[in-house]
Amino acid sequence: MTYLIRSLFKRRVVSLVDSIGKLIFGRRNGSCSEDIKSILLIRLDHLGDVLLTTPAMRSLKRRFPQARITMVIKEWSFEAIKNNPHIDNIIFFNPFWTIASKEGKKPEGISGFYHLIHLLRKEHFDLAIDFKGDVRNILITYLSGAKRRVSYGIRGGGFLLTDDIPYESEIHEIDKNLRLLNRLGINAQDDEMELYFHEEDMARVEQIFEQKGIDLSSQTIALHYGGASQFKC
Repeated sequence: MTYLIRSLFKRRVVSLVDSIGKLIFGRRNGSCSEDIKSILLIRLDHLGDVLLTTPAMRSLKRRFPQARITMVIKEWSFEAIKNNPHIDNIIFFNPFWTIASKEGKKPEGISGFYHLIHLLRKEHFDLAIDFKGDVRNILITYLSGAKRRVSYGIRGGGFLLTDDIPYESEIHEIDKNLRLLNRLGINAQDDEMELYFHEEDMARVEQIFEQKGIDLSSQTIALHYGGASQFKC
């Protein structure tokens, strides 16, 4: 296993934990089922990362149209999917291990984590997918009680998955998200992202354009060149 962990010490610790976990939990294999009625998706990243999962959301809904899809996201990612017709339920979780104080959101502590697990277990998920491949997210899928758990074990925790998918670092993030669906019999080729708006959103943009003296009938290019971290900038 090649881990996406920079620290050699952490890689060795994770490798040791995974080896012990495999001995305790044994080999777990998932199998595709037509009886999937409840699906859990986890993407505890920023707004752009959530948008990059929209092709996978669409493909899942097409494959399992009767399934209820719940997605766990950070609170500030809500705008990316609040109007997405492929998501039936959205749960906010601002994890204490990733949230930055400058983003103005209060992080969830241990009690918040316990509350999240309590909410998820009531849903009786048939399938859970973590798109990042983070050991903490994988732990959430396991504690949710989901019968089938799909992700990348690249940061540890693969022994808690029923489907530990081989990771391809060179492909686009959208394709990485879609690749997780292959084991479910979904070979999606449609990789177009989606962002749904309300009429109120469009009216607000038109108001801003008018205030700035921008001709709405002309072609306009908008550039957003900021980022939340030095890596994104």
